[in-house]
Amino acid sequence: MSADKKQNKPRKEDRVWPYTRVNAYLALAAMATLIAGYVALGVKPWNSWVSLNVAPVLLVIGYCILVPAAIIYHKREPKPAVPPAQSQAEGTKAS
Repeated sequence: MSADKKQNKPRKEDRVWPYTRVNAYLALAAMATLIAGYVALGVKPWNSWVSLNVAPVLLVIGYCILVPAAIIYHKREPKPAVPPAQSQAEGTKAS
């Protein structure tokens, strides 16, 4: 029974890291935006235009757009082209 469990596990060679350089750049952009948002939030006086308007916008962009984009983004594989012989056969069937 233990041999069956070992066969179901993916080998280390089969595991693929799904994150690419684009994900890293998005994560860095998210961190920079969040840091800028928290710095803007700490601007004195507390009721300045930057603290009340700019900081929340930067934090929402960072947390709600850039962080999820850095996690979710992946490059789509192009769809394979249909061979010409197959497309001609389908065209004759439709006629």
